[in-house]
Amino acid sequence: MQRLSLFLLILAVFINSTLFANNKTDTIRNNSLLYSGVEYTRGLILFGESPFYMVREPLPGSINYQGNWYSVAELQYDCKNDVLVTTDRKGDLAMELIKEKVHAFTIDGHQFEKLKLQGKQGEFYEKILSGKRSLFIQWQKKVISNRVDEKRYVLFRNVYLINPSDTVRINRVADYFDLLGQNRNKIKRYYKEQHLNFRKEPIIAMESMLKKVEAEGW
Repeated sequence: MQRLSLFLLILAVFINSTLFANNKTDTIRNNSLLYSGVEYTRGLILFGESPFYMVREPLPGSINYQGNWYSVAELQYDCKNDVLVTTDRKGDLAMELIKEKVHAFTIDGHQFEKLKLQGKQGEFYEKILSGKRSLFIQWQKKVISNRVDEKRYVLFRNVYLINPSDTVRINRVADYFDLLGQNRNKIKRYYKEQHLNFRKEPIIAMESMLKKVEAEGW
């Protein structure tokens, strides 16, 4: 009887170990979904400038790919072509991830979400502030030719305010003032007192004004 019990115990341990190994293999197989993109060949460097967000070098981040989050050691966001780039499993090739399968990502602590504000496939926007009104920034790099026909990257920051009922693109600070209705003069006064400058620092200006509006209940 004791021998039978010992045999059953060993058998149970063996089955559990096999199941654990299979689960671990499945997890590795799922991670390989990240490497189903194509080789990235669009990172043209112009006068030492790149199409990437923040810096030219890869940064640590994470990706929400088909509803699952994965940590990535090397991640780049090409904000000219609005695509994510990482390296293959060997670290030899830069790979462009399938955009349709990426729902969100973080890069160096900055959080991005894919929203359908301009097209059916959606675009990536950095989440700056969330609450009753949410603030998102679309980072865009465009190639512009100067007077001597030299092509350079120019960075554009498109500001979007998502309200409970609609979404508004803020092109100038007056656009936001007009949304406040009877509180327009109050937020305008706050803008001047805090020495905010939407043209030079749109993110700082909008974030400060939104927090003020939330705190005052305007």
